Amino acid sequence: MMKFEGKIAGWALAAVLATGLLGAANAATVNSVIDFTSGTIENVGGGVKNYHEDGYLFSDARIVGGPCEFTGADKCAALNKHEVTVLTREDGLAFDLTSIWFYLNGKAEDMSNALAIYDTNNTSNRIDLTQAGYTHNVGHTVALNFLNVFSITFASGGDILNCGKKQCNDQGNARFDTAELSHTTGEVPLPAGGLLLVSGLGALAAVRRKRKST
Repeated sequence: MMKFEGKIAGWALAAVLATGLLGAANAATVNSVIDFTSGTIENVGGGVKNYHEDGYLFSDARIVGGPCEFTGADKCAALNKHEVTVLTREDGLAFDLTSIWFYLNGKAEDMSNALAIYDTNNTSNRIDLTQAGYTHNVGHTVALNFLNVFSITFASGGDILNCGKKQCNDQGNARFDTAELSHTTGEVPLPAGGLLLVSGLGALAAVRRKRKST
């Protein structure tokens, strides 16, 4: 009898382990590079356009031609003075943003070519890309560390006070391209794994009850 109970306990343990393995095997990391050329533009009215590409959504996005990272027919996102676009996943999952190309267009005395990137839900997690640290009218690629976020905000600068009392004659905009993103999919275990877990736990409980009764 003890051997039989041992076999049941062993089978139950194997079922529990199999559940975890099935769940792990079913999870996968999906990498994406958003280049603003292969997606679709959605006109939502009122002059607002959304950009969709590879399961990601840029709300209130301005997509323009060069200067972008690549010459020719390349496109990228642009933010004029005091504009904002917000990046999310269309399925609502968390994601990572680990790299982006950007371009501070124009000398921009009013700092309108400055680009701030931050976690929408935690604004202290941010990076500010300005002429103080990066040459304007030159493309740059910067590594980012936005991990397991649900929303990223891109915001341009622009402050008339930076020009003193004179008018800002040289204004610009901020541009970004080639966003490297990733997310994990299939985090819920397979149905078969769930059934194995329930069966395994039930068998373990039966073994314990049997041992108490004897």
